[in-house]
Amino acid sequence: MKAAHWTTALDEPLPRPGTTWWRRWWRRATTDGAGLLATDALTGLPDRDGLLAQALALQVRARQLDAARPMGLLLIEFDDTPALVAQHGVAVAESAVQAMSMALRRGIRQGDLIGRWAAGAFMVVLPPVDPRELRLIGERLRAAAMTCELRASDGSLVPLSVHVGASSAALDEPLGAALARSELALQNAAPRMGRSERVSVVLR
Repeated sequence: MKAAHWTTALDEPLPRPGTTWWRRWWRRATTDGAGLLATDALTGLPDRDGLLAQALALQVRARQLDAARPMGLLLIEFDDTPALVAQHGVAVAESAVQAMSMALRRGIRQGDLIGRWAAGAFMVVLPPVDPRELRLIGERLRAAAMTCELRASDGSLVPLSVHVGASSAALDEPLGAALARSELALQNAAPRMGRSERVSVVLR
């Protein structure tokens, strides 16, 4: 079995500025072994492809078990990743991503799936859940992510904040449609002047 080979190519990212550092920062694993999931080099979590494979398997399993509720998809992202990199450098930004990955791992429930979705974003996939609980779960995960403490190279504290976009995913619909709703919800929750709501839910 060949060892994982890391590349620097973006794989269908969320819309981002086309800057050089963004391409250098994103790392993706590819494997030749059957059944192995692609893994993000920085966090050790499944990458976008690996998480999608897990989410599809979960959707099929839930359908086979005649689950009555949809799955949940939550995108969790730093408020302004490009600014974080521009002000503090790639090393500090990568430390922020690692810190948030550990905080979210501690915050998810047993059975939830998590992976790195884009440079400053993570996706959490929930097994069948009441859609009315999505906002509460999103708030809880946002609170978990906000516990991260990050310091710049000079020792000063770097303020971090995140926003969350959530959607339900019916067991009989393509995941792409639900993912699009989660991305729309994430845009709705992005920091804006005068906006205090940081968790947005867009349902089917």
